[in-house]
Amino acid sequence: MKPLTIRAALLAAAVLTAAPASAEVLFQFTNAKDYLQLGSFTSTFRGGTLNVNVRDGNTILSPCPHPSPIIIPPSLPCPLGTTGFIADGDIDNDGVRDDLSFWSLSDVIPAFLLEPFKPESCTLSSAPPSQLPRPLGPFLDQGAVIFYNVLTATVLQTNISWYDFNRIYAPGVAGRAQMNREIVLGDYIFTFPLINTTNRFVPLGVRHYQIPEAIDPANRYPLNGFRFTGGTWDVAGNRLLDPYVTNTITWVGNDATNTFPAVDQVRLSILDNLPPITPLDPPSNVTFPPSATPLLLPSPLTQTYNLPPFFYAPGDTGFFQVRINRALGTTSIVFDTSVRLFHFPIRFLKSYAGFRILDFPVGTSTVLSDPAADFDLDGQNNILEFAMGTDPTDPLSVSVAPVAIQNLDGTVSFTVPKQANTALNYRFAVSFMGGPATVISPGNAVWAITEDSDVTYTITTIAPALAADFTATVSPTVINL
Repeated sequence: MKPLTIRAALLAAAVLTAAPASAEVLFQFTNAKDYLQLGSFTSTFRGGTLNVNVRDGNTILSPCPHPSPIIIPPSLPCPLGTTGFIADGDIDNDGVRDDLSFWSLSDVIPAFLLEPFKPESCTLSSAPPSQLPRPLGPFLDQGAVIFYNVLTATVLQTNISWYDFNRIYAPGVAGRAQMNREIVLGDYIFTFPLINTTNRFVPLGVRHYQIPEAIDPANRYPLNGFRFTGGTWDVAGNRLLDPYVTNTITWVGNDATNTFPAVDQVRLSILDNLPPITPLDPPSNVTFPPSATPLLLPSPLTQTYNLPPFFYAPGDTGFFQVRINRALGTTSIVFDTSVRLFHFPIRFLKSYAGFRILDFPVGTSTVLSDPAADFDLDGQNNILEFAMGTDPTDPLSVSVAPVAIQNLDGTVSFTVPKQANTALNYRFAVSFMGGPATVISPGNAVWAITEDSDVTYTITTIAPALAADFTATVSPTVINL
């Protein structure tokens, strides 16, 4: 540690030694960043926050309708009654002042170290060289004045000290660059007013260590960061997964150089939408795991997870999230609680692997269920049955050949309806005047792909032609997920 950090740590330890048994002081320094991956090597910055939060004292809430404008005696819905009167402050930290209201409190722990209601005296006194503004502020005063216990003959005034600072960084390349310039690794010392004194202050120092960051194209070696690996991505940036098979999700970038196994936690979940950047954004809900509580991985160095099947259906979407939480103590009351959020969007499709599981009898060999095989011997191979939505085990379930359409402008088109949310590339193999069939791919000199939506695939001749000159078959190919 640097000397100033040592001084702060020793002072904090000395103060705690003399503190009452019920004392409660907590200082948290949080560098939070949120990333969204939209391809194998494409990462965007969704925004970030520097939060500095210190609290001296605490309140323990008890079950009761909160807040109440009047005293409520002990009762079934409020066993202790409203024991505390909040003269000033926001004791539940919801952003709404609780002034002049009654609350049910089972205990109140008063401030003993930090003077309340002096946010102007809170400051950053020392930090590593960076572009972080000095002085840093303003700090928000969230302290409270509480009278406890108002249901007894002895009512004492108790003060809770609580200061909070937030610096918000905008989404995008500029916001990420600004945050990187301002919040660097090293020792930060903040000073706060000492209780019951004038012009005396308490230094609290925290050391900020390396934590995983997403890949950054601005770096010389942009791939040396956190990213999700493998998989197939569509043009919209969605990772394609099959809900009917086990999907292995892998990532890199959390390792021994930036992770503390004893204090870091990694949790994963799938959300219905991205977590909010501001309070105005819609909240996100956990759709996996079923408990709606993010899953704690066995180690913060873990880099793989097997997502089990049958929790979703083709067409479902969501956002896979890996969240890294840190609680690294500089002293017993000072913590680096930095957070990293890494996401990628998911689109669930039925792949040929899922088709094999659901549409063939149990125990069918891989030879008979191969895409090129014809399990039911009806003249249409298995992949065509998958593409056309027919039953690969029923010889009477067959699709009809596409018909050439003569358009009003003289061109000719073939159209096939797609099976919704399937991992297939639809193509036509076209024969001209009975000659050999040619698979029509993008860039063909005669045919243009005029529609390739989720529901329809159409090709059209570039120049006028005769419909009678052409025949076609559907020639799909598998998209490997």
